[in-house]
Amino acid sequence: MADEKTPLKWKFETGCSIRSMAVSDGVVYFGSNDAHLYAVDIETGKEKWKFKTGGCVNSTAVSDGVVYFGSGDNYLHAVEIETGKEKWKFETGDNVDSSPAIVDGVVYFGSNDNHLYAVDSKTGEEKWKFETGHWVSSPAVADGVVYIGSWDKHLYAVDIKTGKEKWRFKTGDDVSSPTVVDGVVYFGSYDNHLHAVDSISGEEKWKFNTGDGGVDSSPVVSDGVVYFGSYDFHFYAVNIKTGGEKWKFETGDCIYSTTVSDGVVYFGGDDTCIYAYDMKMKNNILLKRKLMSAIWDKAGHEIYIQTYETEVTHEEAEYIQGALGCKRLEEVDSEADDYDPEKMEKIRIEVENYIDDNYRNDFFEYVNSDDLENGLLSKDEIEDWISRSLLQLCEFFSTFTVKGGFDDNEDKIIYLEVGFVDYTLNELNPEWTDDEYYLDDEKMENFIDEIM
Repeated sequence: MADEKTPLKWKFETGCSIRSMAVSDGVVYFGSNDAHLYAVDIETGKEKWKFKTGGCVNSTAVSDGVVYFGSGDNYLHAVEIETGKEKWKFETGDNVDSSPAIVDGVVYFGSNDNHLYAVDSKTGEEKWKFETGHWVSSPAVADGVVYIGSWDKHLYAVDIKTGKEKWRFKTGDDVSSPTVVDGVVYFGSYDNHLHAVDSISGEEKWKFNTGDGGVDSSPVVSDGVVYFGSYDFHFYAVNIKTGGEKWKFETGDCIYSTTVSDGVVYFGGDDTCIYAYDMKMKNNILLKRKLMSAIWDKAGHEIYIQTYETEVTHEEAEYIQGALGCKRLEEVDSEADDYDPEKMEKIRIEVENYIDDNYRNDFFEYVNSDDLENGLLSKDEIEDWISRSLLQLCEFFSTFTVKGGFDDNEDKIIYLEVGFVDYTLNELNPEWTDDEYYLDDEKMENFIDEIM
């Protein structure tokens, strides 16, 4: 079971890598490299049944009471979801790693024999096949076109009636399985990118760079977000319009498979676990680096602009003015006959003159985001942490020396004065008004590297 302080509901372990899954009527169906197809209850994470094949099970799709899936035994299998019994199987020339797509009584799927197949969903009889230059990914079907990726570095658009090519798009490496939403084809590649391509023209709209991991996962789109996994051990959520990252979740290994159902995104890969991530909390995910950045901007401005007035001797005023600066509020003529260096005068000190150069380093030294535990925190808990951290920081600045003693150490030491600043989450960002937040696990060092 998952920790109650995170959105993770449960995880189910097979002992081998998990490749692909589908959710239907309260059950998640997925294949594993242990040669089994599993049916697991999505509420409890408990197994309902499993079906054994002759090889690794890499793909699943459910339609009309049947789960269709490919296997390393070179077959596409059709199994009844109620009984877990096989209806038929279709043989290809190599492993079937592709997840099938079922549209209007036809099952479309790829094989490592370099072909895309169209097979009757009731009988398992072949209707046509399309050849590429290498292994074929899982297909996506939309508006009379079936889209497939191939390890020949291309995404293909194929007419579903004729099996003829309409267009192709070239990437920098092998292409994984696509998905099509609102006229855009989303797909990953081992060139370390998720691509977004116009479904009609084949022209690229944007691409997202994972940095150091190929994208073998078939992306899933829900509520304006595209979800996918990567070989960099992360699961990503990306804005479908801009291609900008919304958040990412670190796992124990490569992520291949993703699906979304009833506000929960399910994903799995080589760490042998299925993750169930509650997206009902998606609007409450608060990145620590964004929180720190907002505090940085607010505190930096309000502390910098602080000034205060104090009384010092003429001699001290001259020393302070010549060191880091102050504004002398009275006219003093040091050449006058009645000049007395011990006489008092008023000066105004500007805080920014004293802490500007060191403020950034001191901020991160005394305000540590690791004090915020990962998982779910209330708004009050975060605001209490903000208040305590800024109090500590302001007290630290108040120990900065404005003027120290002379060589005889008999003169008084004058310290910088900093008024306490404090903010609510809403003051930092008007959008941060919810009662609870899930905090990411990004380390402070990552943020420091970005801004230094």
